[in-house]
Amino acid sequence: MEENENGMPSCNVWKVGSRWSDEGDPKCCIFDIFQKTGVVFIGDNQDGSTHYVDRYKDKIKIGDYFAISDGLKLVAVAKVKNKVSHFQNLIKEDDIPEDSCFDYGHEKQRDNAVGWPVEIRYPIAGIVSNRKINLVQGRIYRMEKYAKDIIDIFEKYHI
Repeated sequence: MEENENGMPSCNVWKVGSRWSDEGDPKCCIFDIFQKTGVVFIGDNQDGSTHYVDRYKDKIKIGDYFAISDGLKLVAVAKVKNKVSHFQNLIKEDDIPEDSCFDYGHEKQRDNAVGWPVEIRYPIAGIVSNRKINLVQGRIYRMEKYAKDIIDIFEKYHI
């Protein structure tokens, strides 16, 4: 792992939530779409009140990592393999399960979402609690405190 002069990784680690709901509804987990397509994607609130896409689309780069959560649980780690692209360029309607909270036919959901092709890996049992990795709520944010841990899980402690 390359480090900067402060001993921190030279890449960024981003926590991204996998619930496609403005309120974080547990029934609206879209992690299965991430797994099936190898794409992590984000979108704005349904009413357009927040601008996650504009805020993050140019910050997340090839070689960065994602800590993917379902609520406060770390379910996977991923490494960005390619640059950001509009959702429609990466995922087709057939990739979305019929019962998904993500509605491909809903223009705002589909047109305002962006994603990154990734390689997804799954933490080995116990490693998250052993490392005392505590996630906080939020759709997406940069993780500095646990960056080395997330990269270690991706590189060494996965199944």
